[in-house]
Amino acid sequence: AYYFENVGNVTCFNQFDLDLFSAFEEAANQWYDDKALLGSIVLDLTTAVLPPLLVQARSCANPDIFRKDESTFNAMTTEVLKKNPLMAKTYDDISNEIGYLTKGQIPSNQSCVQSVSDLVEVYRLSSISGFVNQTNGYPFVAKLVYAIIPDMIKMSQKCLVGNDEALFNDAFDYWFNNNPDQKAYYDQQDDMVVSLTKILAHDDLCAQRLNRQLQADLQTAYAQFRNGTARIGDLAMRLLHVSLADTVNQARYCLSA
Repeated sequence: AYYFENVGNVTCFNQFDLDLFSAFEEAANQWYDDKALLGSIVLDLTTAVLPPLLVQARSCANPDIFRKDESTFNAMTTEVLKKNPLMAKTYDDISNEIGYLTKGQIPSNQSCVQSVSDLVEVYRLSSISGFVNQTNGYPFVAKLVYAIIPDMIKMSQKCLVGNDEALFNDAFDYWFNNNPDQKAYYDQQDDMVVSLTKILAHDDLCAQRLNRQLQADLQTAYAQFRNGTARIGDLAMRLLHVSLADTVNQARYCLSA
């Protein structure tokens, strides 16, 4: 509403008003037909229907006011990140990650990706307008870095199309490329598992049991990545430092005399 004061493009705003009314009217009709769907109707409104309307409506706003506030918000964001290098590193990482998931580097449903992009833009516009007449920008940037963008990353994962294992492995390689130290650790752990359960003399049943557990952990990771339960970095760290580490520790007891 802030940017619609002294609207420059009345025709644009009137069309937005009509589109908004139509969206709520359709939702109300759906609820009238089947009240059990209320939760899904509201979810669809907030994540799919309203965001593109709000993004489109930005062109109706007073351009001079918006450009000034956007410039102020961007300058504030740069200053906050400059003073908080760890936050700046996280910001760069998550920006690259959501770019990887939405810019065609991995197979995705583009309609779904566009919905996520619209939602990201709505949050950005909300942050810009919310910062007006404020002096402390840290809470706005922190919310974007530690809450909003990570949630949008998980939503983007739900847009992926293809085989769960292949998608996870693709993302795993992406993560390794950005974390070479962890790649070296993974290679070391994997080599130890192979040595303890396949090369050195061992109890086959013991090794098979460990392999089944490791495969079960991997299947869980594939599903969690695909359905957006967890990001690739969290899953990779769990695989490296929990699943593989436990397998190495237990595999020692499979060795034969």
